[in-house]
This record gives sequence, structure tokens and C-alpha cells, in this order.
Amino acid sequence: MQILYLLISLIFFSGFYYLGNKVVNIFKLDSIVNSISNPTYQYTSIGITLLIFIFYPIFFLGFFKIVSFSIISYIILLLGVFNVFKNFRSIINFFHSLYNYRRVNIYSFLIFALIILYFLLSISPITSGDSVSYHLGAAKYIMKNAQFSPDLFSAESALVGANEFLNTFALSIKAYQFTSLKNFIGIISIIGIIKKFSLKSSLDSDSQNFLLLCILSTPIFVFLITSSKSQLFSISLIFFCYALLIHCINFNEDNNFLVKASYFLMVLPIVAIQTKISFSLSFFIVITTFFFTSIKKIKILNFILLFLLLCAIGLLPPILWKQSITNYPFYNFIINPFPLNIPGFDMVYQNSKGYYEDKFPLLLLFPLDLADLTQFIGLGILTIFFIIGCKFQNKKILITIILFFLFVYSLLGQKAPRFYLEIYCLLILVFSFVIKDIYKKITFKIFKFGIVTQAIFVLSICLFGVITLLPGIFSDNLHKKTLSKYASGYNLYNWANSILPEDSVTLISHRSYYFAEKNIIYFGMSDFLNKTNINYHLKKIKEKKPDFIIFYGHHTNNFNYGRLNFKDCTKGLFIKKNKAGFHETRNPFNRGDYYNAYIYNLDSSILDYCVKFN
Repeated sequence: MQILYLLISLIFFSGFYYLGNKVVNIFKLDSIVNSISNPTYQYTSIGITLLIFIFYPIFFLGFFKIVSFSIISYIILLLGVFNVFKNFRSIINFFHSLYNYRRVNIYSFLIFALIILYFLLSISPITSGDSVSYHLGAAKYIMKNAQFSPDLFSAESALVGANEFLNTFALSIKAYQFTSLKNFIGIISIIGIIKKFSLKSSLDSDSQNFLLLCILSTPIFVFLITSSKSQLFSISLIFFCYALLIHCINFNEDNNFLVKASYFLMVLPIVAIQTKISFSLSFFIVITTFFFTSIKKIKILNFILLFLLLCAIGLLPPILWKQSITNYPFYNFIINPFPLNIPGFDMVYQNSKGYYEDKFPLLLLFPLDLADLTQFIGLGILTIFFIIGCKFQNKKILITIILFFLFVYSLLGQKAPRFYLEIYCLLILVFSFVIKDIYKKITFKIFKFGIVTQAIFVLSICLFGVITLLPGIFSDNLHKKTLSKYASGYNLYNWANSILPEDSVTLISHRSYYFAEKNIIYFGMSDFLNKTNINYHLKKIKEKKPDFIIFYGHHTNNFNYGRLNFKDCTKGLFIKKNKAGFHETRNPFNRGDYYNAYIYNLDSSILDYCVKFN
């Protein structure tokens, strides 16, 4: 069955390609797309973007039914099958174009190998912690209830959005691999843009290949390509807009071109923001720069009205829905996804801002411990020094964009390197303008050696990942073995699923609730609560009437979720299992020992006063 699910995922991919192709042709947008890329690299991204932009706002109006996801997904599947039969030769030529080099050298070999390995990783079983938590867990909930969960028992519940909405379509037809394959689509989109700008700059094949290698050798791509989060796909949408913005300010295009370009510059970032609010900064940069550089050619009032209309359509419905379930003014969600009026979310917000703060900014450049091997951007960041020292068209504007992003985001945003990837891609794009001027310098030759070394390092990690994860797609038995070894929480949940009664409601602190087959309440907020604010959440949980609670660890007397002790709420041990699971992870340097698991009977009627704070 696993091979069948993979085939469905690939046909789903083909369906979005066909949809994007038709949209570009019907609305005569080919001149816009062709200005920054060969359109074949962008069709799938455009098809996915169209689906999200149209249906995501409608979803919050209550018109979406459970069956709607399956119906729309099967239509896209049919388009995919039609596309394969009608355009089979074009599809083959497209993939051939990814490796279309006149001569083979270290650059072309590494590019080819990395593209293949990224693809194989993207179709491997989903095992990442975030994926089997809210990225797929929320999609599973939507598929059963046709809405996002209104419960706020975990910090991650405030982060769900268009990515999980898109994942629901894939789950509805068992296109499981598509949830990570969309990130490979993002890589393809980025490659197409880099290749186009390389041709515009009349770069030779070695220079073009080196630029692609700067992108593909980014270690954090390994982390993102195997995840059901859509961050890499959304980055490609933002990168598309940055590239289109550069084209608009570098070339004297007419009003008709600029009007059509403005549609892309608004819709694509709105879809990116629907998946993650962190893309708001790039949206602001793109729109303001486009507005002031094109002010003499566009109709200002029309532009502003279009901007307000599209933002209202794309951004208002989800934040108004959040307001309805949190009683928190909707305008606060424009800059912060967390409902700070709900107890504990102020700590969640502070924890989010401080994520990787102790390692910033060094982690952008290289890993600081073994757990960070796929968490940094790498040596390509050093291109900023080459860019600053060279002359090129509209240098002041582009350098200002880059420095403004770095300053604002390092001051106000998260410190995790993946949140700087969009501006890193822009760095490489701008680097294409100056690479000819520095190609023979000794400093650049040293830099090239570093990038090649980094590419070999990334290739090695990808190869390890493919060897360990890919076998899981070939049979159900191998799939279960892969999840058992590398998917966080799979063993614990698999045991609990086999033991818990069918009508049970169970409290648990392990975040991989996608694997739950019974009614599970994941209480992730327990790590952010104290004695002054625990009652709010405990009363909400009490309303769900849980009758079991799961603890796991190395000690039988551990009744804690964070600093909340549930011992006085239990009514005796229901069942225990030794070595129920371990800290499953794909990083061989970050694995933990086996732990035991305990299921206790829970007296939920006294939850609001039986919990102690340690």
C-alpha cells in the first residue's frame, strides 16, 4: 500500500502542475512568470497557491464540509492523470532540464546528486517531531471535523494555518508523501529562478552551477525537506516575489506588466503568511519597495484598493475566527499568532522569541553542537561581503532591503536560522550580479572550496537519511519499522492505541498526537503554566471528562507534566509497560534511552483542585 500512497502523491503533484499551467495561460500571466523563471519550474507552486488562496478563507465561513476535501482532491488527481498522459514528454523534458549540463564536473555532479537525494527524502515516511505533532495532527482533526480545533491545550494550537489546511487535502486521499513533497516543489521553484537570473547575467555554466550549489548545499534544507511543515515551500513563494521585484526595478516595464506583477506580489506573500506569520516582514518590504519604485507608472488608488481587498480576503477570516474562540482582538494576530490573554501564552511567546537565542548569530554560519547539524544555513551567508564590495544595478535598494530585513528580524523575530532562509536566497540571487567580477579572486576561490566542502557534507547527511528512511515506502512492514526507529512518539502511541478502551478519553503530554487512534488530549501547555494560572486549562480539560492519563519516563513515581503533579488525581494504575519507547529521532547523535510508560485511571471530576504545583 505504501507504494500506492506514493503514486497518489506524485499524481497529486502532477495535478497541481496542470492547474498552475492553465491558470498562467488563461489569465495570460506567462510574461510575468517567464521574466524570472522558466514557467515549468513554477506551475506546481502556482497551482497550490491558487487552491489555498481561494479555499482557505472560505473554510472559515463554514461552507467547507468533510467531503469537500476529498472531492477537490480527487478532481486534482484526475487533472494529474490527464496531465501525465497528455504532457508525458514535457514532464520528462522538465526533469531532464534539472540536469542539463554540457560537461560534468564537481559542481554538476553535486547538484544532480543533491536534487535526487532531496527528492528521495521528500517522499520518505514522515518522522519529524513537528510533523507528527500539529502539522499532521491538526490536519487529521480537520479531516474529521471540518474545522480547526477550538481547544488551546497546547502552544502549537495557535500556530495552525494554511499548511495544515493543505495537508488535509493530501490526507483525505492518502497522499501522505505530498505533505513533504511540497517542500521539494519549493526547491524546484528556487532553482528555476536562480537559473533564469544566471542566464540574464550571461553567466557561464560553472558560475551558474556554483550559484545553485550555494542554494542546495544549505544544511537546513535537509531538516525542512523531510517535514510536513510548508516553510520551504512558502520561502519559495517569497523568493519568487523578491525576484519579480528585482526584475520590476531593473527593467522599464509598462503599466500592464506592473499591474499583473502586483497580483503576484500580493497573493503569494498572503498565502505564505497564511502558513506562517513570520513572512509578514518580507511582504511589507516587497509591497513598499514595489510601490515607491513604480509609483509613477501605476494607478495609486487602484493599487491600494487591490491591496486592501486581497488582504481582507486572505488574512481577515482566519484571525477573525481566532478572535471568536479566544476573545482576543483580531488585530493582535496580525503581528503575533499567540492569544496573550489566555493563561500561559505569554510564556509561550517569550519562549518562542528566545528560541536559539543563545546560539544566534553563530548558528547561521555553522553548527555549535551535534544536534545542530541540519539547523544552520552555512557559508553562503558570506556572499554578503562580496556583494557589499561590488557595483551593480540598484545596489542601494537591494542592500537596504537585505540589511533592513536582518536588522528588524534579529531585533524582533525568532533566532532560528530557518527564519532567515528567504533573505539568504535573495542574497544568492543578488550574488549572481557580481560573481563575474570576483570569480578569479583568491578570496572567492577559498569561498568556492568551502561551499563544495559544505555540499559534500550535506550530501553525506542526505545519503544517510535516504538509507535510513526511504525503505519505509516499499511495504507496510518496513514503514512501521521506520516509524518505530525514527518517528518521535510512535512506539508510545502505538502501545496506547492497543490498550486504551475504544470510548476512552486520555490525557497525555507527548506531542505526537497524529499517531493517536483513540480520543487523546495533548496537554502541551503544561510546560508553560504555574500555580497562578493552571486552573483555566484544568477546567477546560475537566469539561472533556478524561478517564485516563499517561505518564512516561524512567521513574515509577513521576506524575508530573512539566511542574504540574497529577498524583492526587489518579485512581490507581491501569497498566504499565517497560521500554514502551525512547526518544526517537532521525539525528543519531540526539537519541535517548528507553523509557517506561504508565496509564493511570483519572478522576477528572476533581481536576480543578487535585493538581499540585512543584
